[in-house]
Amino acid sequence: MIRAKIIGASGYGGIGIVELLTRHPDVEIGALAAVESVGSPISDLYPHLKGFCDLPISSPEDIEGDFDVTFMSTPDRVGMKLAAKELARGTKVIDYSGDFRFNNAEAYAE
Repeated sequence: MIRAKIIGASGYGGIGIVELLTRHPDVEIGALAAVESVGSPISDLYPHLKGFCDLPISSPEDIEGDFDVTFMSTPDRVGMKLAAKELARGTKVIDYSGDFRFNNAEAYAE
């Protein structure tokens, strides 16, 4: 079983990741993180998830434990700050934001 953490879970992209992973037979969502709605179950924000994913939203820095993969669906320039910490823990990172789409800073700025 693959244990996953989703940072930016309460946003548009993040909730899409939650929806996909709840249907995956080999993935367990172990933690959801966001800066808003901390403490609320994700299913309070998105009622269609009730019974499928009722995990509470935590602050990214408060999540402890081992995860195989971290999905990041964060605003621009947030993911690049968090990715190094996740990689240093040995966690694979899949970034859904725009931070790592380009090979150089000039292209990113455009």
